[in-house]
Amino acid sequence: MMSDEEAWPDEAFGVDDTAEPPRAVLDTSSLFLPTLRRELHYAAVSGVFEAIWSPWIIAELNRVLVWDWIARTGDDLSRRNQARCAASAHRMMEILLPVFTLVNPLPPYPSAWPTLTDTWDHPVWAAAKRSGSRYVV
Repeated sequence: MMSDEEAWPDEAFGVDDTAEPPRAVLDTSSLFLPTLRRELHYAAVSGVFEAIWSPWIIAELNRVLVWDWIARTGDDLSRRNQARCAASAHRMMEILLPVFTLVNPLPPYPSAWPTLTDTWDHPVWAAAKRSGSRYVV
């Protein structure tokens, strides 16, 4: 009897173990929810894809997470709550920075498609172009 590997070789499915994993820019919206952030981190650690982000994306992510933290803690602006928020943000960065590839495209950004109307998406597009990413998540 043949093993599964012999019966179904990788070549039959077009699998190329020597190929680089695809690159994908992870936009703020895909990193906002902790569960999705964890899953994307795990996929990147596992080599499923190369996660790309930029200072622009990091700044936006921190902005929305801080406002969410404030809202979830009853608008508590005490020093104690600020310290807890900072510790959480530092921990997130300690986890993500070693795994995600950082690119820093600077203006002027490359031309995008004509129907791109959100000017704040231009830095994300520039990160994709700069990194050679095929996807934006």
